[in-house]
Amino acid sequence: MTGSKRFISGAVCPSCQVVDRIVIEALQGGEGSDELDEQEIRRRCVVCGFTEQLDADAPAVSAPLPRARYDRSRRTTDQVEVVKILELGPPKGSS
Repeated sequence: MTGSKRFISGAVCPSCQVVDRIVIEALQGGEGSDELDEQEIRRRCVVCGFTEQLDADAPAVSAPLPRARYDRSRRTTDQVEVVKILELGPPKGSS
């Protein structure tokens, strides 16, 4: 029986390479198991049906930000130009 489902933003399926179609499922008591205390965690692609068993005891690993994308988003594309301020004189043509 499925306990909870969460879609993972930005996740790519290792099988079909589709983005944002991976769901993490927490299943109570593994399939064919009589124990209700045991929790099974797996990831599943809703497009191709790919499933992978995740180790519930393993510490969660957070992926670092992709450096190229992060650096590119912080970089400014504006060119700095020096502006010269002129004093306002009498209008041309008026004498």
